Amino acid sequence: MTQPEGALLVSRLTDEVVSALHGYVRDQEMVTTLTTVMDTDDLAGTVSEANQISRGLIEIDDELMYVNAIDAGAGTFSIPAWGRAQQGSTAASHTIWSKVTMSPLYLSRKVQDEIWSTLREMFPRVYGVGTALFDVDVVRTNYSLPSDVWQVFTVDWHLPGPSFMWTPLKRWRVNHTATTQELEMMGMRWPGSDRVRVTYSKVPPTSYSTDDLTTYGYTQDVHDIIVLGATAKMLAKTEPSRLQVESVEAHGRSEVVQAGTIVQTAQRLYAMFDRRVEQEAFRLQQRFTLQPHKNR
Repeated sequence: MTQPEGALLVSRLTDEVVSALHGYVRDQEMVTTLTTVMDTDDLAGTVSEANQISRGLIEIDDELMYVNAIDAGAGTFSIPAWGRAQQGSTAASHTIWSKVTMSPLYLSRKVQDEIWSTLREMFPRVYGVGTALFDVDVVRTNYSLPSDVWQVFTVDWHLPGPSFMWTPLKRWRVNHTATTQELEMMGMRWPGSDRVRVTYSKVPPTSYSTDDLTTYGYTQDVHDIIVLGATAKMLAKTEPSRLQVESVEAHGRSEVVQAGTIVQTAQRLYAMFDRRVEQEAFRLQQRFTLQPHKNR
């Protein structure tokens, strides 16, 4: 499926971060294309160019596999019984035309981890925004809030009649319990379906449960912030790998790229990330402010 321009998808952000990282290294992985579907328990696959892979780790989508045999004539590769879901990845089915990467420099799963880490680091300065609608019972005052509520900005109630107007509720408060949060409405409100609307900031997600970050209330404004933050984090972890020089070629290249250069680049990217976070935080403050209200 064609992705819309600027889609805020974790898969797309992952590709952008990996592409940015490759701009800082001279090594490029060998890649080819899967030409048959692979199920979660398959121990063999077929690719368009078998000479592009060899014994060792390959990555298809987010899964790492260990290849122990290649038949170049047939274009197939074999995986031992233990070879699926390597290094903490998850065995998954893979569709035809999926990209197959030999010995990937930057693992998609690691990049995704840094994307989630970046979202948590942005918080609470930058956050997703959500709304919740409540059915109102005239004799009830307390209503359970969604589990991802961090701070309630506004509480509005739907006026009766044909005006379709929403007006601020004057008296409300959020009650915190050990496990939940409740909205206590003390002001005038009209009973009925979807009668009260709550706008709130969301706690950032902690797991890759959906690809679309707009599900968590984020907008396209955070696109570049996430890419900057995740790229800086990944680069900062690249420098230690230079400490082990295993070949004459690596030794020669280490003289061209001086030690510390990667860390300096990561620091510059992180400074850009931090500046963008402050800019976005200011924008959110202008748009979402705590509604004046009485809490008793």
